[in-house]
Amino acid sequence: MVDVIGQGFDAGIRFLSTVPLDMVAVPFGEEVGFICVATPAYLDTKPALKTPQDLLHHDCIRYRMPDGRRLRWTFCKAQETYAIDVSGQLTLNSISLVLDAARKGYGIGYVPEEEASTWLKDGRLVEVLADWFAPYDKFALYYASNQNTPKAVLSLSEALRQKKRVGTS
Repeated sequence: MVDVIGQGFDAGIRFLSTVPLDMVAVPFGEEVGFICVATPAYLDTKPALKTPQDLLHHDCIRYRMPDGRRLRWTFCKAQETYAIDVSGQLTLNSISLVLDAARKGYGIGYVPEEEASTWLKDGRLVEVLADWFAPYDKFALYYASNQNTPKAVLSLSEALRQKKRVGTS
C-alpha cells in the first residue's frame, strides 16, 4: 500500500475498500472473500472456536502487507462486524506461505477462500468460524482525479468499465 502519486506512479491496484476516497476507483474481477482454515490435527488439540474473539487463544498465522502493517482479520455475522489483530508466533509476507503454514499444522490461517478450496475439498484443511464470514471485496484500478491522467490509464479504466457493463469481469 503505497502512495501512488507520491511515488510517481500513474495508477495502482488494491482492494476497493482500501482505495483513498479522493481517488478514482474502477472495480474489476471477482469478489474475494477470506476464511479461517486449519488442519483437523491442529483443531483436535486446541479449544473450540465459536466467535472471532476465541482466536486470541490460538496460534494464528499472520500476514504482513507490503507497507509493513499486519492484516487485521475481519468477520461479519448478522449486523455485527468484528475486526481483530490476532496473535501468533508466525508472521509471513505471502498469502501462499500463510496457506502452506496452515496446511503444515502451524496454526490458523486467514486466506482467500478460492486459494484454500483444493485443501478444503480433500479434508486436509477445514474452515473454522464458518458461521462468521469475512466481507467480500473486489480489486480496483485507482488513480488521482485531479491530475492529467495518462491516456493509457484512461483507456484501461474505460476497458474495465466496458467489461463490467457487458456482465463479465
